Amino acid sequence: MMRLQYFNLLIGGILWFAITGCDSLSKKDSPDIKTDETVVAFYYPWYGNPDVDGEYRHWNHQIFGYDNDTLSFSGGDDIGANYYPQLGCYSSNDKELLKTHMQQLGQAGIGLLSVSWWGEGSYEDRVIPLLLDAAEDFDIKVCFHIEPFENRNAMSVAKAAGYIIDNYGNHAAFYRDHRNGDRPLFFVYDSYLIDASEWASILNPDSANTIRGTKYDALVIALWVLPHEERFIIDGGFDGFYTYFAIDEFTFGSTLANWPQLSEWANQNNKIFIPCVGPGYSDTRIRPQNDEYIRDRDHGAYYDRYFEVALRINPPFIGITSFNEWHEGTQIEPAIPQKSGSYMYNDYMPLPPDYYLNRTRYWITQREEYASGSSEAINGIDAFEQETVNHLGRHKKVTFLYSYDPKFDAGGEMGLLDGRIGSASFRDGCWQGFEQIDFSAVVDLEEIRALSEIKINFLQDETFWIFQPSYIELLISQDNAWYESLPIIENDPPEKGQEAFVKPYIFGVAGKDVRYIKILARNIGTCPQWHPGSGGKAWLFVDEIIIQ
Repeated sequence: MMRLQYFNLLIGGILWFAITGCDSLSKKDSPDIKTDETVVAFYYPWYGNPDVDGEYRHWNHQIFGYDNDTLSFSGGDDIGANYYPQLGCYSSNDKELLKTHMQQLGQAGIGLLSVSWWGEGSYEDRVIPLLLDAAEDFDIKVCFHIEPFENRNAMSVAKAAGYIIDNYGNHAAFYRDHRNGDRPLFFVYDSYLIDASEWASILNPDSANTIRGTKYDALVIALWVLPHEERFIIDGGFDGFYTYFAIDEFTFGSTLANWPQLSEWANQNNKIFIPCVGPGYSDTRIRPQNDEYIRDRDHGAYYDRYFEVALRINPPFIGITSFNEWHEGTQIEPAIPQKSGSYMYNDYMPLPPDYYLNRTRYWITQREEYASGSSEAINGIDAFEQETVNHLGRHKKVTFLYSYDPKFDAGGEMGLLDGRIGSASFRDGCWQGFEQIDFSAVVDLEEIRALSEIKINFLQDETFWIFQPSYIELLISQDNAWYESLPIIENDPPEKGQEAFVKPYIFGVAGKDVRYIKILARNIGTCPQWHPGSGGKAWLFVDEIIIQ
């Protein structure tokens, strides 16, 4: 059962490592791998397959919205998720799989897992010993996400915490917060389904059945859903709260604009605030009517926005929703292009499969700088160095032969003649992108002008499958009928391992009287053979057409 299903009860209804070769690799073998225990990823150990478990588990998820929810997926190539995992339909009971996951988490810099737990003796519970052993090898700690298991109430949660601490609390990978009396950490999903007075019976120090001051004392974190949850958190005796959902504006807690005030309230009331960042959300494979909750990944920009806001408020923990909740499309685990019949799964392209692992590590490295106020990114991820130039073509008419991708439109049709010069980041809003198609446009200066040169900028960022054109052709005309072709500029094939860069192409037109300028830039079509995305669709990114 998924995260959103329970909420609907309330609201109305940095490199990829393959499995082979990781048998002996661990944190001890890779001392450069550093993990941060204050960054916690929600982890789901509920997957199974016939090879390990005798059957598929969760990959064959049911489809909600039909009578008795009897329709389900078959597993294999046909799974209950909008994305498809690079590791295929794995089993959470597979030791080698767990090693691979811990290695990926370590490379991402994540030092703490919050493991979905559905009660004593559940499938997820039986995975815990294997998971703890794998986590220990990579210096990763494990805490628990207490789910709404059968007949859950405050007393059964206290009993569950006791069971977990008694059975797993002595393991080296079991998390204890050194900042808070070495206490374990428990997230309580859907905590609002139990009244605050009932929670107080185990969390209030003066209650007869309290866990406070006992060996089962722990940091107990509630889920903040609706506005005005302050009394619930205080009256229930919780140590803090988290937001979980990776859907901006879905709940009060998951709305980015509310995080500063939530942080301020937590600080004033000595509570732990754990904002949860996520890369996006897409669950229509199992909830076909859920289009309104889709949050597009926007080629990583959605994840960046979440992380940047979280870092600004400098919370004691940052949650990541999620490492591998595939059903809701919140995973940062590597995904690959895949097709099942007529259904084409989503993927991260043009980003590489392991992009979100690498991007997580980047943001974790920024945390200290944000906390100190010294980060260059403090003014926001969209605060790029912005150069502007005035030229003869500024705000003139341009006609395109091929349409740019709407996700990369540089602000619209005038984006290439607005005077803004793009940086080496394709996210700065200045670039128009063309996926596997050429760039061809005609600029009309509206009158004949004597020109000296024409310059056009192109971006290359091989990490994002963006390459320089194979050649540029420029033609000039006075009447839009007869065109004079200038010498073609050809490019060598792109070389491997270059940093992102902007390359200008300059055409001398001294002494030429011109009104119309026609430009053709040839897309290389597919990524080069040496590239991790070899054969995949290549992007061509063009910015300002500067006419002097």
